[in-house]
Amino acid sequence: MRKKESLASYFSFIRNAAIFDIVVDLVVKSVSIDGHPCEFKHNAPTTRQELLKKTLRIQNDSVDTGELLINVPSQVQITPVGDSTVVTTEAVDVPVQEEEEEPTFKILKLRIEFYMVNPTCGLVFGTSDTDDRVSTVHTETKVYPSSTRSWMPCLDSMHERSTWDLFFSVPACTGSLADPSSLLPLVVVSAGELSSLVIHPQDPSKRIFRYIMSTATPACTLGFAIGPFTSAYTLDGSQLSSDENTNDAQAEQTSVAPVAPVVSVVAAAPETNEAEGDRNGATEGGTTEDPPNGEDQQVPSAAGEDGENPASRANHNSKLRKATVDAIGGVFAFTYAGLQDELENTCEFIPEALAFHSQEFGSYPYATYKVVFMDGLREPIITCASLTIASTDFLHPRTIIEQVYDTRRCLGLSIAQQWFGTYIMPETWSDYWLVVALAGYIASLFVRHNLGENEHRYRLKRDMTRLCHADVNQRPISYPKQAPVVRQDEIEFVQLKAPIILYMLDRRMMKGGMSLGLHRIVPKILVAAMSGDLGLSNAVGTSWFLKMCRKVSGVDFKQFSDQWIFGTGCPVFHFGYAFNRKKLVVEITMHQESTNSKATAPWVKPKQLFDGQMTARIREADGTPYEHVLDIHEPWKKFEVQFNTKYKRIRRSTKRFHMRQMAAAAEELNVNAEVLGIEDDDETYSNIALFGAENEQEKRDWRVVEWGEDDEESLASATFEWIRIDSDMEWACIIHFEQPDFMWAAQLQKDRDVAAQLEAVDALQHLPSSAASTTLMRTVMDSRVFYRVRVDAALALERFARAGLDWIGLHHLIKIYKNRYCLPPPPTATSLVSESNQGDSEDISVARLPRPNNFANIGEYFTQKAVLGALSNIRDQNNEAPAAARKIMVGALKYNDNSENVYSDCYFLSNLIHALSNSIIHSKRFGRMFSMTAAPHGDDAVLGEIERLRKLDMLVPSYHNVVTCGCMEALLRLSLVQKRERLFNTALFFSMATADAYVAVREVAVGGLMLHWGLADNDTCQYFVAVACDALGSPRLAATASRYLMELTMMRAMVYGQQHSSLLFMEEKGKEATEHIDTDARLVGGLESFIDGLPDSHELQTLLSSAVYDSTLGAHALLGALNMLVYQTADCSIPPRVPKTRTKLKIKLGGKRKTGGSRSAARSNASSDSEDMPLALSMPGGNRHLGPSAAGGGGYSIAEGDPFSADLIPGEFGDSSAMP
Repeated sequence: MRKKESLASYFSFIRNAAIFDIVVDLVVKSVSIDGHPCEFKHNAPTTRQELLKKTLRIQNDSVDTGELLINVPSQVQITPVGDSTVVTTEAVDVPVQEEEEEPTFKILKLRIEFYMVNPTCGLVFGTSDTDDRVSTVHTETKVYPSSTRSWMPCLDSMHERSTWDLFFSVPACTGSLADPSSLLPLVVVSAGELSSLVIHPQDPSKRIFRYIMSTATPACTLGFAIGPFTSAYTLDGSQLSSDENTNDAQAEQTSVAPVAPVVSVVAAAPETNEAEGDRNGATEGGTTEDPPNGEDQQVPSAAGEDGENPASRANHNSKLRKATVDAIGGVFAFTYAGLQDELENTCEFIPEALAFHSQEFGSYPYATYKVVFMDGLREPIITCASLTIASTDFLHPRTIIEQVYDTRRCLGLSIAQQWFGTYIMPETWSDYWLVVALAGYIASLFVRHNLGENEHRYRLKRDMTRLCHADVNQRPISYPKQAPVVRQDEIEFVQLKAPIILYMLDRRMMKGGMSLGLHRIVPKILVAAMSGDLGLSNAVGTSWFLKMCRKVSGVDFKQFSDQWIFGTGCPVFHFGYAFNRKKLVVEITMHQESTNSKATAPWVKPKQLFDGQMTARIREADGTPYEHVLDIHEPWKKFEVQFNTKYKRIRRSTKRFHMRQMAAAAEELNVNAEVLGIEDDDETYSNIALFGAENEQEKRDWRVVEWGEDDEESLASATFEWIRIDSDMEWACIIHFEQPDFMWAAQLQKDRDVAAQLEAVDALQHLPSSAASTTLMRTVMDSRVFYRVRVDAALALERFARAGLDWIGLHHLIKIYKNRYCLPPPPTATSLVSESNQGDSEDISVARLPRPNNFANIGEYFTQKAVLGALSNIRDQNNEAPAAARKIMVGALKYNDNSENVYSDCYFLSNLIHALSNSIIHSKRFGRMFSMTAAPHGDDAVLGEIERLRKLDMLVPSYHNVVTCGCMEALLRLSLVQKRERLFNTALFFSMATADAYVAVREVAVGGLMLHWGLADNDTCQYFVAVACDALGSPRLAATASRYLMELTMMRAMVYGQQHSSLLFMEEKGKEATEHIDTDARLVGGLESFIDGLPDSHELQTLLSSAVYDSTLGAHALLGALNMLVYQTADCSIPPRVPKTRTKLKIKLGGKRKTGGSRSAARSNASSDSEDMPLALSMPGGNRHLGPSAAGGGGYSIAEGDPFSADLIPGEFGDSSAMP
């Protein structure tokens, strides 16, 4: 029975390697057993259609019958070795017992001779992105669908484990003999341990590498890379710092950048005492009462509680970690010549990661660990047993800041997958989530160890929010008879949700004690694998894992697993409160629903109920936080929480109260700064909490507004400081909680938990007021606050830049930038600038020179970028950034000085270019003020500055050409929105798409060409297909172009689907009715109309229709259909015009929209609903999408007659002769 499934998942980024009519990869030449020839039959697919059918059959049936059938000849005797039964005799009066044992047979030697022809999957032959003379070979290792069988006959299953002895015979050098300088030695890096390297006995120009994998490993985890990897780096325990301190507070200060700049930290450790530290020392807080002013934090003393010196303990831990790394047979890193410094800087954290995982959970399962950085990868990282193949994009010099975070996160996850992902396998595909969860969970613990507790909690909080928005209409991550997870969107969703589920499970387990968490379960799993308790396949199952958790913690997790593992959706809570003065209780009301309340998928329960315990923390009038446990078992409930402090109103409106509160906040910041060991020699930052409160002139200059000046009555009636729901972050949920804005401000200023500060910032930006803007301004100015909180606070200030608040947000942002990142104004005869004033009394419209770049303080660097980004999002009456904001951005670009900075400013310039283009992208007077035809000058010459930086980057290339990518993306966005100005330069983008450019630049160029040209022209269509089929020798570019083609096809189908008006559905909920858009219905209708418009290709209609209406067919069907469209049906390579008559949809969508017969009417109907279109072509270099928001609300429609548009209906302008 066919089912309607979300079609967005069909267009996931899954690269189809079958681009030839003949896809024979491996050809078996002969087979013999013990020297006797054998008859065999090789059932490998030989055409694209057979490969597609086989892939779909394996995916649906989960049964792989193999491809090579061997008949054992009669000369081969299968005889047992020894007697298969053992007879034991005991006393005379005891009868003889026979104990059966598994019979042992003689070992047979199977020899298979084979060769390969035009390999299209499994093995990838390529060249370097920077040097065509550098040839490489690598494997595309995947657990499923495994490609090992395509380059080696084997039992290609994740449950078939064996040891391996691999021989590689390769030429000694690559290059031309005519040019000795081009000769480079070839190096083979493979899974296993290098046993020998010898010269070939028959051909001295070749060398033989022998690798032995002594640990039993499945064939699907094998991999290797061959190339001129002349830059090598051996890592051992010497890379670990001798004075390493495992205290999390000191780990917060350690910079991720190599020159050890000062990293901003939160004012104190989390109020929940969440930090576990390492397992040897710190414990996790579970107290119901948390003393104020940082009393729950212990100040480091000269001796520990047991009298041992902390320095000696740190030295002992350092020696232990060094011994752990040295116990591994070897840790090596390889890459191309000329990248030695980048290699050493990138990999210096790997010994620490291996030591952390080995010491915390279990010994490393393999003899060696190797990482190879190379070009030509479709995926950024390939994880093999004892080997990681990574893209050279992860390499970074010591002068780069941003790439450090991404590199350590991705490589850290790949290292964790050596334990869970290659050594430990899922028992069934229903247990796939567990292996992914364990790898992600221990990788997140290393992030906390390496980057600090604040970074860990920030990422966890944001990941929970992402999960709640993504878990809509999704399948459970585990269900009976689950098919292999092969679609990229499913893999990404499981990688997001599974580690969060383990985190919540860990929090629930530790309710019974701090020693009952997952830190006891994970080592038990590894011990069971090494002892053989998990079987020969080392497979772990969900039921066995939950049983072990119940055994250790004594908690039954059946309801938890039914809701989070076998269920779908995330809870959405609506909380409210009221203070009952008679009972002296706080009445908290709760209403619960699910993110799948309006879901339509058959496997979703719209009324899913989540139950468990949630912590509510009330900080009462005396400053003491009290924790209360809320038992949630119903969709609606009222909780009565006891109020502990004697009731009295807090007189917040008095000046004495404000001074006392701000002084207490400042003292709290200072005390916790001492706890964390922050040296604060600059008195400018020591009284940020009192900023503008003591100096009246300063208060007027900065337009400081204290709480209570606007609304004294409501402020004075408060009985406690604030309430926080789910203070322990035990739920992945959306919480809607309403409390007054001054309570959110108090939480932001006094709560020491990063998650609490993020919640307060998110709430204050939706409660605009002058006092809230002042609180956010003080947060941004305080360098002791965790820098990610400061970044979010700066971005929130843009919401306060509105006429109703007299543009106070703009005033604060400009004041912050001038005070922190600009030179003080020069003294004049009439006014002298004091050191304390720093020119704050001047008007915000007065321009000021920026300070020379100094990115030693990483927190200040990210905050500076956030302030510039916030200024670019402010809009005035002309729908553009105000002139004062544009002056700052243009000045920062013109007078950027990086001569004395030890760090590169390429990412800073790229973000500044994006901010500058964003400031004018929706301008109503773009043609008069900013276009090149208007000859702009001064602060209006935005396009000229962008072009200047692009040309400068061509002469002096930046890291990965990020400046060029930023310039081209800015020009592309401007050309899409300001359609009448004809800003798109086709010749420029075509030149940037050539092989001479860096691959990231080529991705931007191809994406821009595809957005503007689409598939309307036959020549451009063939060009895009050639790029997607890797005809230009860049697998990464081919993969990106394939994704672009999928998204472009979806956009066109959405345009077709907008011809139907029944996209609004009414859903009854009590007496109210809610309208929502069914995107699946629109997409199904659009694809069906798209298919009906191709009457000449019956085969294409059949395949596309199957993909639309049959849930068993995945992305492979659509990709196979598109291949047929390109290679077999040339007449259909250009989609036809919108047919005048529509076939009635099979899905009951309702009436059709009335359309006129003219072409212009069809155009207006196609773009009228474009603001509802959720899909757009994504741009490389980040998660930015050129969606309707970038098009100014009018979609991608253009002026009449302009064919260079993203909203161009394919074939509307006829043949290519109509194109200019």
